[in-house]
Amino acid sequence: MRQEAIQMVRDRVTTSELCNHLNLPINRSGFVCCPFHAGDNTGSLKVYSDPSRGWHCFGCGEGGDAIHFAQKWYGTNFCETIQRLAEDFGIPLPTRPLTVAEKQMVEIAKAVSYNSKIIVFDEPTSS
Repeated sequence: MRQEAIQMVRDRVTTSELCNHLNLPINRSGFVCCPFHAGDNTGSLKVYSDPSRGWHCFGCGEGGDAIHFAQKWYGTNFCETIQRLAEDFGIPLPTRPLTVAEKQMVEIAKAVSYNSKIIVFDEPTSS
């Protein structure tokens, strides 16, 4: 993942915007019920108005920026989360052509994936 892409998402997506996108209502004091631990009915997760401060849950202790929030929400890794946020918020990510080494890695990954599917779907034969 290119640093420019990561920075574009960091600059454009705040935790507050993400909560609105996910239909998590933030009250006037900046609190929302934490979706990351059970039984939060009072709104223990603080979404700070300063985007650089991100969010913090006083119930479970989790916190971070909008990207970390999205990672936890979607259950995705960092790169998948950047791509998902870019799609959800209409952020065009910079692209570049793949290098020869990257193309080779893609081909190897496809071959491994294809071979593993064959192995997974092969039924054992009885003798």
